[in-house]
Amino acid sequence: MSTGEMLLSAEVTPAVGELLIIYIAELGRFEGKVERLESTGFAVSMVLSELKHRKLAEQLVWFANRASLDLTDNRRHKRFVPLNQLTTVRLANGKERMARINDISASGVNVEINLSVSKLTILVGSRLFVGKKSAIVLRTFEGGFVAKFEETFEETSIDETIVI
Repeated sequence: MSTGEMLLSAEVTPAVGELLIIYIAELGRFEGKVERLESTGFAVSMVLSELKHRKLAEQLVWFANRASLDLTDNRRHKRFVPLNQLTTVRLANGKERMARINDISASGVNVEINLSVSKLTILVGSRLFVGKKSAIVLRTFEGGFVAKFEETFEETSIDETIVI
C-alpha cells in the first residue's frame, strides 16, 4: 500500500474500472477504482483528500517503522471505522449538521463535516453532541474535529457496528 494505490486480494475479483469502498482496520475508509488485475489480486487507485493523503502517509511510515523502532501508538482504546459512518453533530447553539465519522474509540471520535469548521464556530474546548453522545472538542482540522466523549463507552461495547 502507498498513498496512491493498494494491492488487495479477495474471494471475489472485481472488474477493472469498478469503484470500491474499502475499510481497513486501523487505517479507515478508502474509495478507489480497480486499475488492474494481478496474479495475487488487484490494484486499486485511491481518491484521497489532501488531509487524508497526509494522514495516510504518516500512518504508513509509523506502521513501517513500529517493529524495528519498538514504537507504540500510545492510544488508550482501539479505534474503529464504523460501518455506518453518517451521524449528526449538534453544536452548543443548537445548530445541527450532517457529518461522517472517520474513526471512533471508547473515549473519542474523529469527525468530518462538509462545511468549514471555522464557519460553524467549533472551538477547542467547546461541548457538542456527536449523535446522542456529548463530547469536548480536543482539536480541529480543515473540515472536521477530534473530540473526547464526556462519558466513555465500555471497551467491550464498541466495534464497527456502533451507531451513535
